[in-house]
Amino acid sequence: MVIFELIFDLFDLLISFLKLLIFLIKMLPAILVIIVIGFIILAIYRKTQRRATSDYQDSQLPENHILAKAKTPLPPSRPSSSPPPPIQEDNSLIYPDVSGLPRFHVYKLKGKNPKTNRQKTETVVAKEGTSPEIVAQKTELLPPYSLTLDPNPRTERPASEAQINFAKDINIPIPEHCSVEDMSLLIGRQTEENMTDYITPELFQFAGEQGICLSPYSSPEIGISSILNSSCEQICLEFFAYFIYCSLHGIWHITSPECSPHHAIFKDFGQDFFSNSELLETIRSLSYNNILYIRAHGKIDKRSSKNAQAFSLTCDFLNSHLPAETPSIWEKWRDCHHLPQQIQRQWRSYDKRITPLFIDHSSKSGQFQGVSGRYMTTLSTCSCPDFSRKQKPCKHMYRLAYELREKPKSSDN
Repeated sequence: MVIFELIFDLFDLLISFLKLLIFLIKMLPAILVIIVIGFIILAIYRKTQRRATSDYQDSQLPENHILAKAKTPLPPSRPSSSPPPPIQEDNSLIYPDVSGLPRFHVYKLKGKNPKTNRQKTETVVAKEGTSPEIVAQKTELLPPYSLTLDPNPRTERPASEAQINFAKDINIPIPEHCSVEDMSLLIGRQTEENMTDYITPELFQFAGEQGICLSPYSSPEIGISSILNSSCEQICLEFFAYFIYCSLHGIWHITSPECSPHHAIFKDFGQDFFSNSELLETIRSLSYNNILYIRAHGKIDKRSSKNAQAFSLTCDFLNSHLPAETPSIWEKWRDCHHLPQQIQRQWRSYDKRITPLFIDHSSKSGQFQGVSGRYMTTLSTCSCPDFSRKQKPCKHMYRLAYELREKPKSSDN
């Protein structure tokens, strides 16, 4: 009897469970609709918040640049002349306009060897469109010549499928005719923290003239390192003196020794120390980080005694041969450029909307169009609300400093 009652109770419990299950099945569409509506509302709210943040940041990036989205951490602190943009979510990556740059390629030149009177092939870097006769002037080969593009260097091979897919995954736009080296550098700018601004057109062309084929998306440090490592002895020493001069005098826009009014002094340095093989070896052994440190701080990392001696020797030569210069008023801000808010202002100063209306080079001042009117800007002050509140260089002052080729030496911090 007890067993039957227990069976009936279990049967009743099973029926109740089935009724509940049937009820839940009937209500399932309504529950799914409620969940979907909740996710849609949450997504709209997050998108609105993100767009509001993005609009605020974007309203606060230079002409002839291509904008594209990127997602990576900010680069380290550095001065303000030609840096890449801040790399954060919903900020914009600035590509330089490379359409006007002369393109250098690695060619294989085939001609007659004057010593053996047999055919010989040499690898030569030359500007695109250069005739074989002009290219042959860099060699000792005799005509007849045949010139073909060398497809093997990284700067000549097209970007690999793996690179392109990875670039798409991290929202990197792919420039036209992108090479393996181009894509590698653009990806590196998103995944590394020690990439600085892009190489200047003058430095890019100077490297090409020395037989060094670089990507237009290289950093100045890559260009400097390549020239110091691969150029002839005279050019290596001459360029090193020019580089140290720029670092000491706050010149962030690295071009070439020929562009400096002190070119003759740099040339004298190369001639005076041409036979100093130890100095030359030390200069050629400088790493990317050594160059980055010198450029950012205006001094050498003294952990290497040989590097310190080379730097000191060059500084002494320059100090004894260069005329005294008056410090720039821009130097007064040297202790604040490493601050995160100032780094953001430096990046935003390259927006095409921050292009100055005019610049007076004699008074080192300019005028910018702002949201609330026109702002008068100098290297020490600006009439915009941001400078009035913070009393630190605003994006207009950083843009003016770049246009005037000013750059403060970094503080020890």
